[in-house]
Amino acid sequence: MTPDEIIQVKAALNALDRVGRLQEKTLLDHIEIAQCQPLPTMDGKRLIRKLLDKNWAGSFKDPVLEAIFYVITPDGRNALLSL
Repeated sequence: MTPDEIIQVKAALNALDRVGRLQEKTLLDHIEIAQCQPLPTMDGKRLIRKLLDKNWAGSFKDPVLEAIFYVITPDGRNALLSL
């Protein structure tokens, strides 16, 4: 991973670990703040896909709000500790 990707992944996992569950827009906002620059939409979607593919994050649809939320997994907590 590049240094920028490490900052982005760490920011995403940190946000998920502290808050518990976040929607995509809010998660991407946390990443933008951490890296002090805007995150292009496709890069944000690619980052979330990477987190899901590596099993560092999971997603679920809230039946009441009908919104997709992302959460950190145990593997994601281990990855966060190693970053």
